[in-house]
Amino acid sequence: MAQIQTNLLKNIYIESTSTIYGSFGSFIGDSDEDDLGGHGNPRTRRRTPLLNTKEARMLRKELRYFFMNPIQKWDFRRRFPWKLLVQILKLILVTAELVMFAKDVGFHHGYHSDTTTTLSNLFLKGWDTTHEILSYPPSRGPMAVYRQSEFYDYMDFAILNYGHIRDVSMAAYDHAFQNGKIIPAVFCVEEFRNSASNATSGHAVVSVNGTLITKCIDIPPSEVDYPNFSLKNFLKAGNFSVNFELLSHAKLHFLIEAVRLRVQYPDNYPDCHLINGSLVLDNAIGGSQMLVDLELSIGPKYCHGTLELAHRIPTTKVMLGILDFTSLILCFLSSVLCARSLHKASDLRKKTDKFFARNIGRPLTRKEKWEFLNMWYVMICIDDVLLITGIFLRLGMTNKAQRGLWYLWSLCEINLGVGNALAWFGILRYLGFFETYNVMILTLKKCAPNVLRLLVCILLLFFGYAFAGYVILGPYHFKFRTFMTSMECLYSLINGDDMYATFFSTHGIDPVIWCFSRLYLYSFISLFMWIVLSVFLAVIMDAYETVKSYYEEGFPRTGLMKFVGECNDRDVGGDRTIHDSINALCCCLQSRRQSSAHYEKIT
Repeated sequence: MAQIQTNLLKNIYIESTSTIYGSFGSFIGDSDEDDLGGHGNPRTRRRTPLLNTKEARMLRKELRYFFMNPIQKWDFRRRFPWKLLVQILKLILVTAELVMFAKDVGFHHGYHSDTTTTLSNLFLKGWDTTHEILSYPPSRGPMAVYRQSEFYDYMDFAILNYGHIRDVSMAAYDHAFQNGKIIPAVFCVEEFRNSASNATSGHAVVSVNGTLITKCIDIPPSEVDYPNFSLKNFLKAGNFSVNFELLSHAKLHFLIEAVRLRVQYPDNYPDCHLINGSLVLDNAIGGSQMLVDLELSIGPKYCHGTLELAHRIPTTKVMLGILDFTSLILCFLSSVLCARSLHKASDLRKKTDKFFARNIGRPLTRKEKWEFLNMWYVMICIDDVLLITGIFLRLGMTNKAQRGLWYLWSLCEINLGVGNALAWFGILRYLGFFETYNVMILTLKKCAPNVLRLLVCILLLFFGYAFAGYVILGPYHFKFRTFMTSMECLYSLINGDDMYATFFSTHGIDPVIWCFSRLYLYSFISLFMWIVLSVFLAVIMDAYETVKSYYEEGFPRTGLMKFVGECNDRDVGGDRTIHDSINALCCCLQSRRQSSAHYEKIT
C-alpha cells in the first residue's frame, strides 16, 4: 500500500509564468526568490518539487481564495462584498456627521473670535478695526506704551470698563462671583529685587539682584468711580508703588462670566462661559517700549436655564440621535469585520509557515509574511477607532450635564477629521481593482521607500539652512525672527511663494548681512527648486515606468505566490461564513421567485 501511495505522488515544478499583479499579491518590489527553495542567489537557484498531497491542494485553495479581491470572490462564489457596502454606508453617515459637527465648531470658534474682538475693544485703549484684519506683511506695528502717563491711561481705561462691564457692553457679560461676592480685578507688577540706583558725576549706577518679585493689589468694582477713577491715585492711597526703572511686567487680571444663546443648535439650553483675562504690559526686553497685549482664556461654566424657540422642530434632536447611533453601529461593525479578517489572515500565515517549514524545507520569508497583512484593513481599524472616539467626545460636549468636556474640542476635531479622511482614503482600495487606477496606487506604493530615504537627506539640508537663517538673518528679517517662521519661509520659497518680498525685506541692513542674505537665498532656491524637486520627480517617474513594465512583462512573484499559482481548481477553498449564508438565502429566494413565474395562477 505504501508503494502504491508513493507512485501516486506527482512532482509539480514551479514555472516562471507571470500574472497580472494585484490578483494575489499585495507587495510591489523585486523578488528575492525565484523558486520555493528561496536563497536569492542565481547560482544556487533550483527547481524544487512540490508534493501534490491533499494537504498541499487544500492549502493552495485556501491561499488562493484569501488573496482574491472582492470581484474575483464574486465570480467564484457569488459572495457579495459586504465590507464594501459597510464602508460606503459608513462614509456617507460619518461625512454627514462631520458636516454637522463642523457647523457647530464654526459657531463655537466664531463665538470665541467675536469675544476676543469685543474684549479687545473694551480693554485695549486705541484699538481699531485695522487690528482685527490679518494682513501679510503686517501693515501695523505692535501696540505699545512709551510714557508713564500712557501706562496709567491704558490701565485706567481697562479698569473702568471692567468695573462697569454690564453697563458698557452690548453682550451678556457680568462680573464673576464667589460665595456671593464679586471677584475683584487684581493689579500685579513684577520688579527686580534688592536693587539700588544712584547717580555719581552724571553716571547712573544700578545694582540688580537678578530675581523678580511680584506685588499685587485688589481693585474691587465698588472702588471704581466712573469716570473719575485713577489707578495712580488708587495705588498711592494703598501705599503701592511702581518702579518703572526696574519694572519687568505689569498685569491686570480679571474674571468675566458670559452667556451665549445658541439659537442655531437644536439643544434648548444656553452656553455659559468663564473668561479669564489679563491685560499685560511687557517690558522684559528692558527697553523704553512696553508691549501691550490682552491674554484671554475662555472656558465652560455650568449654568441653569432653557431656551424655547417658536420655530424649533421637535424631531431635529431625534434625527441627530439616530444619526449618531447609526454611525456608531456602522463604525463598530466595520472594525469588527476588519479585525476578524486580520485575525484569520494571521492564523493562515502561521499555518502556511508551518507547512513550508515541514514540507518545503524553509519557513516563509519576511516579505512573504507581509503578504498576509492587509494594510487597508489596519487603516480602516484605526479609522473606526478615531471615529468612535470622536463621536463619543462630541456627544459628551453637547450633553448639558457634561459641558465641562468642552476643553476637548480640539481633540474631537482631530479624531473626526482624521477619521473621516482615512474613510475616504479607504475607498482607494476598491479603485485599485481596476488597472488604470491600480497603476497610480502601485506607483505611490513602490516609490514610497525611496522617497522617504531621499526625504531624510533633504531634511538635513533643510534644517541646516533653517538654523543658519534663524541665527544670522533673524535680527534683520521678520520672516526669520523665530526658527518656526524660518522653516515656513524656506518651505514657501521651495514652492515659489513670495520670493521678491523675501529678497526686498533685506534692503537697508548691514552690507555684510545683505551680501550673505543674497548668497543664502540664491543658493537655497537653486538647490531645492532645480535639483531636489527634479530628483523627487525622477524617483516617482522611475517607479511609474517600473510598474508599467510589470503590466507588460509580468509582476515578480515570490515563492509563496508561485505556490498559490499552482491551484487550478474551480472550487476554491475557504471557510463558509455568515456572508455565504446570507448570499445562499438571497439566491434561494430569487430562484424560487423565478421558478414560480413559469406557472399560471389557477382561478
